[in-house]
Amino acid sequence: MPEGRLANFKTLLVRCQDKKRMQDEPLVLTTAQLKDICKLHEEFRNNFAHFIPMGWSIEKVGLPRIIGAAIDCIEDLMGCTQALQKLTENRKRRLLKSIKATRAILVGL
Repeated sequence: MPEGRLANFKTLLVRCQDKKRMQDEPLVLTTAQLKDICKLHEEFRNNFAHFIPMGWSIEKVGLPRIIGAAIDCIEDLMGCTQALQKLTENRKRRLLKSIKATRAILVGL
């Protein structure tokens, strides 16, 4: 069996913005969205996933914008033909419901 290896996050983010790699339209992000998504991954996700005991203080003010950028990205990418072909109707409904619920929560923050 060949060794399975997943490309790193930034490589995958660049690939989904590459017209040659996407069957549908590539992901289009503003500079601000790209910065927010990278911040979410590098500062929050990596520090939680690779936990080192430390003090944490997360400013709530920018969090809805940062998470909103990630939700926009997820919605665009999961709406692509490549992803939709692999989802059952039930999973498609659950995805849309989860995105809608997350957006509603973000409005309340």
